[in-house]
Amino acid sequence: TYGNSTLPDGRLMCLQRVEGAVANDESYTLEYRIVWPDCSVHWTLMAGRPFSDEQKVRVLGTGQDVSERRRLEEVERRASELREALVDVLSHELRTPLATILGSAEILTNQTGQIAAEVRDELLEKLAADADRPEHSVPKLAVLRLARDDTIQADLLPVLMHSL
Repeated sequence: TYGNSTLPDGRLMCLQRVEGAVANDESYTLEYRIVWPDCSVHWTLMAGRPFSDEQKVRVLGTGQDVSERRRLEEVERRASELREALVDVLSHELRTPLATILGSAEILTNQTGQIAAEVRDELLEKLAADADRPEHSVPKLAVLRLARDDTIQADLLPVLMHSL
């Protein structure tokens, strides 16, 4: 591979896949990591087909550096995980005050004549405070939507969410 070295975890896989393709007279495709002469690690997509006659087996194939594609896939995977975590947090931020609002409203509605004035005032204060909390989640939902629609770069999502 012209000065490149297949990493140990890929070397055996490559050998087994090519040997299997030769034994079964079938084409093969595989991705593996290699170390370039400058010691950088790259992903290579290798595809080939064995040809044999009575004397020799030859393999005709190509190799392509797919490191950038793999890097982008990893960024998207991490961004997707981050979006899911943010959705969970935002869901919690919205459900918690709503539960308090509904519970307080039910108490105030069903037990109007039985509640002391100070308890009623405390419940009304909680209602007001919890009614205000979801408003802070709305900008985060907007940023999340932009990230999902690819209007903003996924790797900027943590910075934008933190600044809200």
